[in-house]
Amino acid sequence: MKIAGVTSDASNPTTIPGSRRSRLARWIPLAIVVVVYLIVATQQITLPGIYMDAVNPDYLVVRLLHDRTEPITAWLLPGNYLAERAPVLISLYHGSQQVWLGLPFFWLFGTTVTGLRLTHAMFALGVLVASYALLATSGMRRWQAALACVALAIDPVFSYAFRTQSYITLAPAAWLALSLFALQAVPAQPDRRFRWLALSGAAYGFSVVGYFIYAFFLPATIAPPTNLCGDAPGPRGCRGSRDFSSAARATRSDTRSASSSSVDFLRRGRTSSKRSKRSARSARNR
Repeated sequence: MKIAGVTSDASNPTTIPGSRRSRLARWIPLAIVVVVYLIVATQQITLPGIYMDAVNPDYLVVRLLHDRTEPITAWLLPGNYLAERAPVLISLYHGSQQVWLGLPFFWLFGTTVTGLRLTHAMFALGVLVASYALLATSGMRRWQAALACVALAIDPVFSYAFRTQSYITLAPAAWLALSLFALQAVPAQPDRRFRWLALSGAAYGFSVVGYFIYAFFLPATIAPPTNLCGDAPGPRGCRGSRDFSSAARATRSDTRSASSSSVDFLRRGRTSSKRSKRSARSARNR
């Protein structure tokens, strides 16, 4: 069944079945996530003070946006500053994609402290949107995916990361989430698997170029997946959650048994200790 050129298939994580109104309703949870994070990101956004690495390599956009600027020393690998304006490879462990992705936002918001923080907030929104897309198409309900992303949006560690130098290490997580999103679409659309695999590989490559630490996710990315939901999630969500709950109950039961055994062992130890003390006192009295 096709609606507005979109194939409706419950087992396909990349399709959005239903009427136009229902498809629009799917964006409401994501809109809530965006609004919540924008409220967080704009708190005290004009406060002065930026550590040098919190604007590296963003400072290179100044030469791209303005013909006449104060002399700026570009700290990057030799031979990677084309025409003394366009950076390519900043260092051996990260590229210059933050410069190019942030360029339109710096043009829009300006190269001030506020413009820098708003641009970094756009990077954070990219992580949240990609995470929501991955979770919402992985068997979770939309409100569950939105709740998880809201929890991330209000986490101080997440928000502060995009006001410090940590933004450069966290922003590429958006590419990783998009890579996993495309990868899980391969079984759902086997006739387009090469397209989805290419998209997944390209997104993963961008994450590694963004920062080298994402290369360590490769073994987990190519490992055979464990599908807790079977062929398709049931009406109440992932069927594997019931298996997980059973396993959790079994674990709790084993823990209680182990605790009871430990308590019993300690009681026996105290009883034996008391008996030994009584025996020792009796021996001294003799």
